[in-house]
Amino acid sequence: MDIKLSKKKEDLRRDPLVEGLTSAKQYFQEHGNRIVAVVAVIAICVAGYFVYSYMGKTGSLKAQEDFGKAMILYNAGDFTKSIEAFNQVIENHGRFPHAAYSAYMIGQIYLVTENFDDAIKYFEKSLSSKKSLEFIPGQSLESLGICYEAKGDSEKAMEYYEKALKDGGILHRYPALRWKMAVLNKKLGNTEKVLYYCKELASDTLAAEYKKKAENLAAVLQTH
Repeated sequence: MDIKLSKKKEDLRRDPLVEGLTSAKQYFQEHGNRIVAVVAVIAICVAGYFVYSYMGKTGSLKAQEDFGKAMILYNAGDFTKSIEAFNQVIENHGRFPHAAYSAYMIGQIYLVTENFDDAIKYFEKSLSSKKSLEFIPGQSLESLGICYEAKGDSEKAMEYYEKALKDGGILHRYPALRWKMAVLNKKLGNTEKVLYYCKELASDTLAAEYKKKAENLAAVLQTH
């Protein structure tokens, strides 16, 4: 089955770091509340280059080579063949981190193309692997939360976001996770939890992007 993107999603196919981050920002602005845009694209663009470089120093030569071939296919925008190639890495190199990251990459491809059930399956694989890089478990947890939120299961999404907030490998994602939790709890009518996460964001010097939103949300809730 060919995996294709709509015209508006074609920007997600590009992988150079700066270009990818620009595409992510544009995609998010165009789609408003679409859940899949920001984390999926940034995770692929940033983590993809970081991990590929890291694995070149730590993994087996054959695993590195096969992972590199899969990344070339991904960079070329051939999602179908890149998924096949990443699966080969999973099957043939389970002893190395390349397998865990390949599962994560497949999950991100399915997430971006909104095949959430398939994405969940692969994020669970990357999460359960005992051979993974430091940030893979936390990113997998957050991505699972995104999948369940997109499927309309807010309770399950919160469960994974809460687990991600306890993962020390993704400290840079904490502000975004807390904002997601605040918004989800508002949707579910859990005012105390909303105010808790808003307070956390307001006091976090690294959460400048969310501070004003959190203060405004808390102010609205406290006037009702």
